Amino acid sequence: MTTIISPKLEKLKNQLKNGNKKALYTFLHEIKSNHTPLIEQCPADNQYKLITYIWLGDQNTENVYVFGSFPGWDLSVNQLQRLLQTDIWYVTFRTDKSFISTYYFSVNDVFENDWIKRSEQYEIDQFNRNTFGEGTNKASVLNIGMEVQYSSRFPSNDYPSGKIETYSFYSSILNNTRKIHIYTPHDYSHTSHIQELLIVFDGNSFINDLSITKTLNYLIYEKEIPSCIAVTIDPVDRLEELTYNDKMNTFLTKELLPWIQSKYHVYQERNHTTIAGFSLGGLAAFYAALQNPHIFGNVLSMSGSVHWKKDDYENAIPWIENQISLIDSNATHLNTYIAVGELKNEPLLTANRRLYKALEEMKHQTTYEEFQGGHDSVWWREKLFDGLRALENKKERESMNQEELDKKLKKQEILVKDEKVWSYTYEDHISSIVKEAEKKGSFDHLPGKGKPLNLDKDLSYNPEKQLYRTLANNHVLPRWIELSKEIDDLKEKLKENTNTAEAADLIRTINKKVLEHNLLCPPSAQKMRVKMDF
Repeated sequence: MTTIISPKLEKLKNQLKNGNKKALYTFLHEIKSNHTPLIEQCPADNQYKLITYIWLGDQNTENVYVFGSFPGWDLSVNQLQRLLQTDIWYVTFRTDKSFISTYYFSVNDVFENDWIKRSEQYEIDQFNRNTFGEGTNKASVLNIGMEVQYSSRFPSNDYPSGKIETYSFYSSILNNTRKIHIYTPHDYSHTSHIQELLIVFDGNSFINDLSITKTLNYLIYEKEIPSCIAVTIDPVDRLEELTYNDKMNTFLTKELLPWIQSKYHVYQERNHTTIAGFSLGGLAAFYAALQNPHIFGNVLSMSGSVHWKKDDYENAIPWIENQISLIDSNATHLNTYIAVGELKNEPLLTANRRLYKALEEMKHQTTYEEFQGGHDSVWWREKLFDGLRALENKKERESMNQEELDKKLKKQEILVKDEKVWSYTYEDHISSIVKEAEKKGSFDHLPGKGKPLNLDKDLSYNPEKQLYRTLANNHVLPRWIELSKEIDDLKEKLKENTNTAEAADLIRTINKKVLEHNLLCPPSAQKMRVKMDF
């Protein structure tokens, strides 16, 4: 295989061969100031970029490898070379993709195929201050043509914070003790309204790396998802526990869940219970749901290792996919969210694509997303946010009467397609609301009963605004009226927004509210959804 070399390193190499030792110090000063990896245009083809990873070693450095979603995990191609007799070690790769990837260096690597031992010795890039994670989980981050969006999702950090409590939990089934971390919302009490339940594997990673507390604080406060309690489970023997482990499922259903249900005010119905994980945790989440569909109705899987071979199973089709095809979806209907990276991610990527098709064919509620990265926690943090919202959107639709929903949605689609609303007058509109309120007795206890409503004299300038104010003044405010105002305010906010990612989030929020609004309001008040044209 032809070795690619960075133009900057090629130049440095020639300068050093010609005796220009000062060039080395100039180069080192440059990478310390401008950071690494080096990103350069490919001289042979400007559609490609050259990505050069650099490690500054010392007299004890014998070898260096780099691993991550980019450049991948192949020992045969990921070894760095030494630049002449300097302490600079380097390797260059070529790409035409935009992506975000974490990566690590392994120095003096003697681990061969022992990836667990190798991961314990990973080091971050000395010259890249862009990192992700904390402590031993910290990784360097490479951004090519795009930026992480997580922080920009939060307009402010002023959201009421939930609480994390940690317990040592002994399991007689597994014969071990582990840490269980439990998130409760800021306003939770044992007498508060009943909570949804979220169970996740790799609990410590979800808290420290995937920012589950911050995500839940925001989504609950903004009412994007219902108030929930999250139970995050630390592993004891991760590989053993998360790969088709029946004892682990028994621990969940016979020990952990009864304890949670006795200690916290949570739903026990399957449609209010979600199980989630990344990598092997995604596999374990699907396995738990398929073995216990009466308990776990919702599955959130990020880069789930659903390609993993099950012992004593010889079929070429992955076990999870095959099981989906065999079960009765009417009896064990699942609401699922699957996210997987498209970057150097086989056979996992193909297995997740096939699983999505199998879920669709069996009529399960399924949201599937591919992202511009690989097997990466920097992306799992993003997709946890997206996945929780997507599952809730699907649950909302599923909980409605399907026949009624289909009729309403069909009417809504006609309105959107024709880009017009029904030709009722505002007077008809106001009259229908007032008559409906009168039937319900909404005016029976108004101050000054029997007097006319507190209407301003002039309605001509903006009847809809006037309607909102009149009903509000008289304490009669249907939910769709509130939604109408919220939608209008969000549309104004959208006009001022210049950030594409934020705008996409706003549009999703607006359209979700439009759906709810149009299912509640009279025909004359139907609103059009916002189209995403960027």
